Amino acid sequence: MTDRRPRGTLCACAISVNAAILSQHAQGGQPVPRAVTAGRAPATLGYVYLRSSRVTGLTDPTDSMTEPDVFVLADHALNTVVAQIRPEQWDMPMPPEFQGRNSDHTPTLREVVNYHAYDDAWVPDMLAGWTMEEVGVDAYAGDLLGDDPAGNFAALVEKACAAARGVTDLTQTVHCSFGNYTTQEYFWQITMFRGLRAHDIAHVIGVDSALPDALVEGLWKEISPHAEEWRLIGIFPPAIPTAADAPLLDRLLGLTGRRGTGTA
Repeated sequence: MTDRRPRGTLCACAISVNAAILSQHAQGGQPVPRAVTAGRAPATLGYVYLRSSRVTGLTDPTDSMTEPDVFVLADHALNTVVAQIRPEQWDMPMPPEFQGRNSDHTPTLREVVNYHAYDDAWVPDMLAGWTMEEVGVDAYAGDLLGDDPAGNFAALVEKACAAARGVTDLTQTVHCSFGNYTTQEYFWQITMFRGLRAHDIAHVIGVDSALPDALVEGLWKEISPHAEEWRLIGIFPPAIPTAADAPLLDRLLGLTGRRGTGTA
């Protein structure tokens, strides 16, 4: 069967850490092998997770956020973008970087957003410790957007964010379709997917693609220490040179192979 998931999507917990979990970003690529994501590869090639449960803000060292905090910021940023989709844009074909892996199918904007809805629908169950089999593998299959795509998407976002806010143990196991991970690792994967996609979709539909400062700092803190390691295994395309004094968002975009106002 042809895989029609938009590149970089996280299949429910089927969060296939494919080369665009962190970047759909990565504009393509292959799923990162379980041996790599599990840390059974040389440190220079491994999918290196944050070693601390804290993501410390960059501008104020006294301020800090947990992974759930950054996830909520990312999901709300994506929801803000989806809320700005005009009625006539839902059926628009998306650029090549949104195309599914090993597929020549060009997804519509609605298909891309529906996949995000599907991924958000799974978040409460995943954080509750359920397996996909216990919930029902097809529990959230099909069209989740209905006649009110933006409104229905927003409702799923709020459920996912409510579940995230309730997390108290970042070491608890999340049962992904491809293996078990800690809650911290799960957040890391799904947060970068949402944050970068918020920017990318906003750019496509012609609305402000800036991300909230706190989200940008959280993403930068998670991505920047390991960007070159991830680039070696195909997660990111070549970096785009960015001025050293450019805004942090522009540096984040350049680091992940996107152009910002400060890129050369």
